[in-house]
Amino acid sequence: MVKKRSIVVSVILSFVTFGLYGLYWIIKVTNEMNSLLYKRNATGGLMAVVFTIVTFGLYGFLWAYRLGENVDNLKRDSRGNSAVLYLIVYILGFGIVDLVLAQDAINTYLDGQPGTL
Repeated sequence: MVKKRSIVVSVILSFVTFGLYGLYWIIKVTNEMNSLLYKRNATGGLMAVVFTIVTFGLYGFLWAYRLGENVDNLKRDSRGNSAVLYLIVYILGFGIVDLVLAQDAINTYLDGQPGTL
């Protein structure tokens, strides 16, 4: 089930838990984005984290790029180029910003849906 998350609380928890909540947040955002876009065969959040660890961070670049594409698809913005933005932000070492932007897109999408919390 997709649910709105407080971005501020998620960022604070990510720092307080020394990144452990951040890993959980990556898993949830990836799975929820796949669910909202009906991507049944897409790489799940847990596998994205495992692939990133196994490839010593290289898979993370692909994950960030795909997350940006998914945000554009969720917003139904065919002119958007969020994929490149997300990749650049990830390359600069600010992956948490990618999570913040994606969570904001999810929260905004859910605000426009009837019957969601």
